[in-house]
Amino acid sequence: MVREMSVPFLHIERGATWHWKPSAAARRLGFKNVALGTDPIAAAKKAIKLYEQYQAKRKGAIYDGSFNHLRDHYKTTRAYTRLSDETKRDYDRYIDVICERWGPYQVSSLDPELVTELHETYADRPYAGNQCLKVLSTLFTAAKLAPTTFPDVKGMANPCEDITHYGVKEGVQARERTWTDEEIAAFDAAADLELRMARLLYSYTGQRTGDVLSMLDTDFKRENGEPWLHVAQKKTGKRIWVYCHHVLAAAIEEHIARHRAERPDAIGVPLVQNTKGKKFNRRVFVMRWDRRAVKAGIVTLAEEKGARRDRENPTRHDLRRTATTLLAEAGCSDDQISSITGLSRAMIQKQVYNVRSRAHSKAGVKKLEDYRK
Repeated sequence: MVREMSVPFLHIERGATWHWKPSAAARRLGFKNVALGTDPIAAAKKAIKLYEQYQAKRKGAIYDGSFNHLRDHYKTTRAYTRLSDETKRDYDRYIDVICERWGPYQVSSLDPELVTELHETYADRPYAGNQCLKVLSTLFTAAKLAPTTFPDVKGMANPCEDITHYGVKEGVQARERTWTDEEIAAFDAAADLELRMARLLYSYTGQRTGDVLSMLDTDFKRENGEPWLHVAQKKTGKRIWVYCHHVLAAAIEEHIARHRAERPDAIGVPLVQNTKGKKFNRRVFVMRWDRRAVKAGIVTLAEEKGARRDRENPTRHDLRRTATTLLAEAGCSDDQISSITGLSRAMIQKQVYNVRSRAHSKAGVKKLEDYRK
């Protein structure tokens, strides 16, 4: 039997087709999943050849103490595993850039000049350049915290520390975009029921996409007649209870009733569901959202694959900022905003600075006018 042969990475799916599914380390060397047919003997022979190719390529790579080695080491540390899935995706993107540039080279060879050269390749994308620098600094710190694995790094200063980040003069500006009432109305008119529910959750709770997609119908409860929504934030680890605005509460109850009419036995399912009543794959959800936003006439997609979109396009995350801004305009304190959105005080102050500065400016001039009367 093939199972008794224990061929590495060989698996059978649906009781019929054999597949060679390489490990994460093998995939990083360029190996991919391969369908090997239904004949177990032929599949085993092919899988053995693929594994031998992997072993040869792995042994030929410069690994110990290299950036490739550091990448694999970092992804086993708590500093990485505790990150949210969304943050991991962001970090992985820059880690891939770093390893593509310096993968086989020793981490100990990194110096400020090399870091500066990498940073300057992002001159036309300053924010991304700063993010790449941050990730590189994090990687180097991980190496310094493992002196037995990376002994040559011990005692070295972090070469990223003295690099000047891109600032306002290079085009790095805090995003201040919020959704207008007209954009919200246009999106709701074009959206299906699931996306409209997602939009309401964004607008009235100020949560991230990952947390919105993870909300269950059982997270909504009425206690003594009061509507509450339990939110477990993946990125921060916070667990918060959000008192629901009457518009949101009514929409959630109607949405849950509709789901249970379609699937009476489905309880503890996502509030925002795919066509099968299951949790959305994030990428599928984003594509679906974008199509509706384009249909609504509020978003223009990039003309070429890989090109950046117009920065003026309203984004899902802008709805989070919109929720925070509206709470500030309503006169909510930082603690009240934090209890709803889960944002830190520093982030709240950053996001609502313009709202409050305009309010303070108006109040100051009014006092001056009253004083001059």
